[in-house]
Amino acid sequence: MRGDAPASRRTDSSGEAAYDRGVTSAGVLWTPGFKRLLAARLTSQAGDGAFTAGVAFLVLLSPGSQQTPAAYAGVLALLLLPFCLVGPFAASVIDRWRRRRVLVTGQLVRCGVAAVVAVLALVGDSGPWTYALVLVALGVNRLVLAALSAAVPHVVGPDRFVDANAVGPTSGSVTTGIGIGVGGAVAAVTQTAGAVVVAVVLWAVAALVARGFGRDELGPDHPRPTPSLRATARDLAAVARHLRERRRASAALARLGAARLLVGALTIATLAVTGTAGTDAAVVALTGGVGFGLGAVGTPVASRFVRTGAWVAGCLAAAAVLVLVGTTLPVPWSWALAALGVGLLAQSTKIWTDTLVQRHVDEPFLGRAFTVYDLVYNASFVVGTLVALPWV
Repeated sequence: MRGDAPASRRTDSSGEAAYDRGVTSAGVLWTPGFKRLLAARLTSQAGDGAFTAGVAFLVLLSPGSQQTPAAYAGVLALLLLPFCLVGPFAASVIDRWRRRRVLVTGQLVRCGVAAVVAVLALVGDSGPWTYALVLVALGVNRLVLAALSAAVPHVVGPDRFVDANAVGPTSGSVTTGIGIGVGGAVAAVTQTAGAVVVAVVLWAVAALVARGFGRDELGPDHPRPTPSLRATARDLAAVARHLRERRRASAALARLGAARLLVGALTIATLAVTGTAGTDAAVVALTGGVGFGLGAVGTPVASRFVRTGAWVAGCLAAAAVLVLVGTTLPVPWSWALAALGVGLLAQSTKIWTDTLVQRHVDEPFLGRAFTVYDLVYNASFVVGTLVALPWV
C-alpha cells in the first residue's frame, strides 16, 4: 500500500490537467514513498558519478589521450547523448511498464553491462566494444532518471511538487558530484575498473531500494505490454499532440532548453580557459555550484510569495547582471560570476519545468513527457558546447 494516496487528475476548463487536491494530505512532503524514491535516486546518481569518473578517466586520462576543448566536448557528448538513441523506445516504455519494474530492471541491466566494462578496462581493452557498452549503460540511465521524475506525482501531493523537485534532483546532483569525487579517487589508484565497480555496487543498492515499492505504487495507472515499433511511433505522435495542447508544459521545456544551451556553452568555455589551471577551474566550479544551490533553495521559498515564473525571470535578470559585471574582472573571477548567474538560472528553470510538466501533463503521457524533457535537457547542453567550441 502507498504511504499516501496519489493526487487524482481531472481536466479543468482550459483543457489542461488539474488535480483534486483533497485526495493527498496537504503540505506533506516527506511521505514514506517520497523518502524511498529519494533514497533510490541518491544511490543511483552516486553510482552515476562513479561511472562518469571511470569513463572520463578512460577517455581523457588514459595513455595517449589529449586534453583539448574538442576532447572535453567529446566526453560530454558521450555522457549525455546516448539517450537520444533509446529515447523513442524509452518514451513509450515508461508509460506502459510499471515504473517500479523500470527502476529495478534498469539498475540490474546497468550492473551487468558495467561489470563487463570493468573487466574490459582491467585487461586494457578500450576499443569500440567498450565504448558501445558505455553507451548502453548511459542510455539506460536516462530511462531510470525519467522514471524517477514521472513517479513523483505518485508519492507527494501537487502542493509539494516544487519542494519535491528542489529536493530530489538537487540532492541527486550533489550525490553525483560525491560519486565523481569517490570514483575519481578510486580511479587514480585502480584506473577505470575500480570506479566502475563502485558504480555497480551503488546501482545494485538502488535496485534493492526500488524493489521495496508496491507493484503498482509508482504508476502508470494502466500498465500495457511492451510496444512494437508501430506502437512506439503512435505513442510519440500522441505525446507530441498532448504537449502542443499543454502549452504551459511545452513552453517550460523550451525555456529549459535555452537555459541548458547557456550552461553547455559556459562549461566548454570554462574548461578551455581554466582546464590547465586546477585552482581556477575549482573556483569556477565552486561558484557554479553555489548558484545551483541558491536556485534549489530559493525557488521553493520564493514560490510561497511570488509566482515561480516571476522568480525565474528575476533569476534571468540577475544572471545577466552577473555576466556583465564579470566582463570587467580578470580570470577566473569573470568566469566565476558567470557560473554563479547561470547556475542560479539553470536550477531555478529546471525546478519550474519539473513542476509544470507534472502539473499540466496527464498521467497516461507523463513518462513520455519526461523522456522528451530529458532529451531536451541533454541535447541542448551538448549543442551549447558545440556552438561555443569554435570560439574557445
